[in-house]
Amino acid sequence: MRTYPLRLLLTAAMWLCCCAGRVWAGDAASGAGLVPSDVDLLVVVDDGAGWRSGPGGRWMLEAFRGATAESEMDIAWRGLAAALRLDGDRAFDELLGRRVVFARRSTDEGDRASPWVVVSIVSDRTEALIRERLRASPRRVAGGVSVLSLEDGRFWLATSSSRSGATVMLGPSAASGLFDEMLGTIGRNAPRSLLGSKLGDDLRAVQPGASAIVFLRRRDAEGRLVLTGVGAKRVADGVEVGLLARSQLIAERVGRVGHTSRALFDAIAPSAYFAAVEWDVPGLLGALGLEWPTAALFPALANFEGKEWIGPRSAYVVGRNGEDGVAAAAFQSKDTPRLAVAGDRLMGSIAQMMWEPRGLGEADAVMMDFGGRFPDARREVDLSRTRLGGASRAWFRNPALAWAYHAEGDEGGSGGWWIVGVGARSVHVLGDAVASERDAGEAPTAPWLSLGIARPAALFSALREGGFEAPAVLSPLTTACEMVDSFTWSLRRGDGGSIRGDASIRLLPMAEGR
Repeated sequence: MRTYPLRLLLTAAMWLCCCAGRVWAGDAASGAGLVPSDVDLLVVVDDGAGWRSGPGGRWMLEAFRGATAESEMDIAWRGLAAALRLDGDRAFDELLGRRVVFARRSTDEGDRASPWVVVSIVSDRTEALIRERLRASPRRVAGGVSVLSLEDGRFWLATSSSRSGATVMLGPSAASGLFDEMLGTIGRNAPRSLLGSKLGDDLRAVQPGASAIVFLRRRDAEGRLVLTGVGAKRVADGVEVGLLARSQLIAERVGRVGHTSRALFDAIAPSAYFAAVEWDVPGLLGALGLEWPTAALFPALANFEGKEWIGPRSAYVVGRNGEDGVAAAAFQSKDTPRLAVAGDRLMGSIAQMMWEPRGLGEADAVMMDFGGRFPDARREVDLSRTRLGGASRAWFRNPALAWAYHAEGDEGGSGGWWIVGVGARSVHVLGDAVASERDAGEAPTAPWLSLGIARPAALFSALREGGFEAPAVLSPLTTACEMVDSFTWSLRRGDGGSIRGDASIRLLPMAEGR
């Protein structure tokens, strides 16, 4: 149950990405005025019916229902819909289609004991229908407001009506502290609201005009407070997203991030299916419960004997160069000669593992460790007769494990890059990009933490052309990915010990009847 809020947030993010259809200028941040300033999780979505009816809305609605299935909130809303005799799209549009606010306050007893409240703006007709259909249910009076029961008293429900519209409030009866606290302000702003606190300005600034926001307050691994806000705004062909994260740990760590240019990213991004350039801040994302792709994609580096010679920047690219595939990573080097010795040993052991089932001899295994000699020379190990090589022929003309070390600076300088790739062209392509950044001499533009782009539709199309078919169980995921033309993002050091981010999701035109 402890993963439920995370599942809800991830699914909501997918929904926002895939359900854009028309321009909607909202003020979702104002929903923070309805909740007390000490809530730990807040989600506000304006015009849910519009999100649902956008491209991909049908599939994402089903995915959202699947992710929240059997949660307390799901059971409560299904019970209310059943009592009102509403189903399908009508139930969603009537109960969640205008403005919905979800708030939760954490307790030491875990998620199950954490009080939560859902506030929804509904039509006067729906509010009257609720009163009519739940008339015979047991009820209580709190704060001068009549409270109805749902699901045999498992949930409390209250309604109010005003000139601005009717409001429905729902929450668990077993953990009703937040519900009771908000009863006195149902339908209007709380006296000490989240919007009125110091965080209110941050929420509005995350994404001006956002029609959906998420606010999360949590503790990092060392018990220090972390505040995160995300805002999403629909545009004609996609979604614009803004992010703000602030904590003492961020303030301590991001000050080390230097200004860099976009030249390396701009060199690898134009035709890539995936490209990213990042600045690693040791311990930062780990304390926040996240990872850079360096750790996620290259677990061998976690215990790598030469990691002390790896610098903070890294770059990744997946794409095609002519008729050949490209998949490579580059790691900044603090001391190329020393890194070459350790890097050769690591790559040799990886190559040996790939060849071992084919009966690689001990002498050949030793030969795969180049010992750091001639670091500028590209190393290659043929993979065509390995299992990986056979599976990758659809993507790479000449499957090979390749790597090289590119020195930078004056002759005798120790800095540079270590480039690792699959495919004969991969190291060459990323090596050219590294050289272009050095030769361009472009002035640093910002303290970038991450710059990236993904083109899911083009990637899946290329995989299909190469004979790859995704398993049937992944069909819903691939269907959603094939709708996304591009996903771009940037993260940078912000003012006052914060991380600022922007993302843009662009969707392909909707196919007729899809």
